[in-house]
Amino acid sequence: MSTYQASFLLPTKASLQTTITLTAQTLAFETYNIPLHTITQRLVNTDKPNKPLKHIFLVKTAQTTLQFTFNTRTIREQFKNELEEKITKLNPVVDTEKLKLAALRIAILRKDPGLRKLHAQVVHKTMTVTEEEFWMGREVCRRSKIVSDGPLTQRHRS
Repeated sequence: MSTYQASFLLPTKASLQTTITLTAQTLAFETYNIPLHTITQRLVNTDKPNKPLKHIFLVKTAQTTLQFTFNTRTIREQFKNELEEKITKLNPVVDTEKLKLAALRIAILRKDPGLRKLHAQVVHKTMTVTEEEFWMGREVCRRSKIVSDGPLTQRHRS
């Protein structure tokens, strides 16, 4: 079990100093206890010239996006590496079908700016639908010959 000090961005956009605890199976802080197997994405902010550097790390699950800001890049990288290691131990086998599906979805969003904007709005910004719900809607369109992008969901394949 490891602990890290960070600021957590609340939904109200206020920042809260917190202690993050990483165990073999969970990421915990304040009243949150997130099973590692539910984390779908981990993102690190990129350095931008002429802007104060913030050491931000995003953790995404199907339900929410959590934003942590660390005091230094070193601490952020330690946290990131340990989290990656623990998640890899939980899921040692890479699911190539999931990787292919993710690549297909990314390609579709890159090709269609309108769809990309809609996806960002309803999945990430307002969290109106989950990632899977969004793509199930696209699959219905594809099946009715409105789009022909191939299988977009794991559950609904031709």
